[in-house]
Amino acid sequence: MLQPPTQPPTPAAAARARNRFAVETPVARTRRARRMYRILHDTYPYARAELDFTSPLELLVATVLSAQTTDVGVNKVTPTLFTRYPTAADYAAADRAELETLIAPTGFFRAKADALIKLGERSWSASAARSRARWPTW
Repeated sequence: MLQPPTQPPTPAAAARARNRFAVETPVARTRRARRMYRILHDTYPYARAELDFTSPLELLVATVLSAQTTDVGVNKVTPTLFTRYPTAADYAAADRAELETLIAPTGFFRAKADALIKLGERSWSASAARSRARWPTW
C-alpha cells in the first residue's frame, strides 16, 4: 500500500529536532553514548581498522594518506614511510620531493605531502611548547 507523501516539518518542529541534544545533561549524554556503543558493537562485533599502524602519529599519517585511495594501497606505502619518518619533527623537516616520491602511489601526492609536512610542523611546535620537544605518548 502506498503511503501519502509526508509534509516537510514545520519550522518549530525542525527547531525542536535540532535542539534535542542541546540541553542534554552529562548523564544523558553518557547513556546515549553507551547505547550507541552497544548497538555498534552488536552490529559489528569484529570491527577493526584496516590501516597498519603502531602509534597515534602513524595512524594520523595513514589516515591522511587514505583519502581517495584504498587502505591496501596505503599499507603498501607506510612501512617505508614510517621507517624514514618516525617522528613529527621528521615530517616537519622532510624534503618535499622525497616525500612526494614515497607517497606517489596513493594519488594526490602533492597535496598529501603538503598536509604531512604541515601536520609535522604543527604537531612538533605544539609538542615542543608543551613538553620540551617530545611527541606526546597518548
